[in-house]
Amino acid sequence: MLRTLPGVSDATVSLQAGTAQVSFDEARTDQTALRAAIEDAGYEVA
Repeated sequence: MLRTLPGVSDATVSLQAGTAQVSFDEARTDQTALRAAIEDAGYEVA
């Protein structure tokens, strides 16, 4: 889901640990868009 966002080059998610690491181009997307995508998928962002 995160990798489909414009500007995201890599995303690694651990559901067990409850973490995500995302590499993205700040000129093409931002943390607000990443947060919205995660929340739209039904997950909480801390």
